[in-house]
Amino acid sequence: MKEIGLKFKEKREEGGLSVSEVATDLNVDIVDLECLENGNKEHFSNIYSLKDLIGIYAKYLGLDEKGLLNDFNEYMFSQTSKI
Repeated sequence: MKEIGLKFKEKREEGGLSVSEVATDLNVDIVDLECLENGNKEHFSNIYSLKDLIGIYAKYLGLDEKGLLNDFNEYMFSQTSKI
């Protein structure tokens, strides 16, 4: 999850954007963006809100939305398959 968050953070910084600018543009909470960038999935109340944020943030930054969602799904599978 941290690798996914790092992709967002690097792309955002590459574009010279602050977290507050992105939060305003996307109409999302700054804390949600920071938690995503830091790989803190426990912050999110459910997996669907996190996946929605990954999708809209990827589109906003021009990242591969499907690829990032696939990465996230693989990460989740790797975590739940250990149970």
